[in-house]
Amino acid sequence: MEMKYQTAAASDKARYDKKIHSLQNRLEGTMQSLDKEKLLWEAKLAQANTELDEAKDEVYVQKCRHRKLVQQHLNEVNENEQILKNYNDSLHIDNQELRKMLKQTTSEKNSANRSARKAKKLAHERLLKYREERIRRQEAEDEAIKLSKLLKKSDKILAQYKEIINESKEKKKEMQKEWRSAEEAQRHGGKKSWPVWVVQLICELLVNGTPPSAIKDNIGTWYGTLYGEEPKETPSLNFIRGCRVVIEVIGETVAAIKLGAADSWKQVWTDATSRRQIPFAALIIGLLGSEDSDELDPVVVSSCIFTEDEKADTQAAGLIDKIESLKNRLSRLIEELKAKHPDSVDSIPTPDSIDVNKLGAGGVIMTDTCNTAQKIRRILVEHIDGAIDLDCMNHLRNVWIGGMEKALSKYLNELLRGSLDEIDPMLRVTASISALIRAIDK
Repeated sequence: MEMKYQTAAASDKARYDKKIHSLQNRLEGTMQSLDKEKLLWEAKLAQANTELDEAKDEVYVQKCRHRKLVQQHLNEVNENEQILKNYNDSLHIDNQELRKMLKQTTSEKNSANRSARKAKKLAHERLLKYREERIRRQEAEDEAIKLSKLLKKSDKILAQYKEIINESKEKKKEMQKEWRSAEEAQRHGGKKSWPVWVVQLICELLVNGTPPSAIKDNIGTWYGTLYGEEPKETPSLNFIRGCRVVIEVIGETVAAIKLGAADSWKQVWTDATSRRQIPFAALIIGLLGSEDSDELDPVVVSSCIFTEDEKADTQAAGLIDKIESLKNRLSRLIEELKAKHPDSVDSIPTPDSIDVNKLGAGGVIMTDTCNTAQKIRRILVEHIDGAIDLDCMNHLRNVWIGGMEKALSKYLNELLRGSLDEIDPMLRVTASISALIRAIDK
């Protein structure tokens, strides 16, 4: 086996040596061919180097030429760049100057705008002031025209007032008693009296409600205000109180004239009462205002007719006597007019025109519902043929409501009797409707 393995190894070694020898031959041939190639390439390299050197020379020339051109171009570029730089610097300087100018211009523009706005505002304010001034001037001119007209009118009025003052000085009335005539002034034992205008003034004040005690001072104040001096004398309080009789006479005279001039009397209303056991009554006669009107014209004959007692017969007689007494007022007035104004006598009714029978044509006699008043109505109806008696509707309303109040109070007392009996009488608790209404009103 070992021999077998040695034989095989020798054969393998010979085979490997053969291969190695073959490979060496091949390697040598390859080396020879490589040497040839080397020489060939060295020749080519030398040629290439020669050519390269030539090319290098040409490239160098070209490079030099290009370098010179590039340098020249670079110099030009540098020059241009310097020019551009200088130009840029000049532009930068110009730009800065322009910025400054723009800033200055903007500031000037803003200042100009502010000045313009201020000028515009000032112009607007001046325009408004001008318009206001023009309006005020126009108003002042209008006011001046009005004042001029008013001044002329005032001058005219002042002239009139001066004339009035001069006339008033000439016609100035002295506040003092006067003689009725020159004969009385010379006669021994004569007595002065107050002039008529003083009596009229006192009567006006009394009618307007001025207390008699205040009239004396009022007259002194008015006289001093009008004439600038104190009156020489003023009426006494007794005289002023006595003028109330004059007012009564004037009122009865006016009532007599209206009643006498009327063709018929439509209504008589009377009511009576007493103060301190003194009875007195009021009497009002109603007349139609005009032919086309149904409204009554109330004529107050008297608001205070004193009677001896409160009997119906006495009061009825007192009313008729009061009406008959108006004839005396007409008679006295006619006598005075005949003496002083005879042309006016025909405008005054005759005393016979005062007649209670003017109520006979359906006239109404009206009183309240008390027994005495009802009897007075019956007496007057018997005395005046054709008159009608009626209850006063205002009193009837109170009568109806009073009856209702009594009925309701009675019903509540019966309904609440058990509760009312349990309450102490000292507390004065009641079911009266009138008392309840008064308590609610309070």
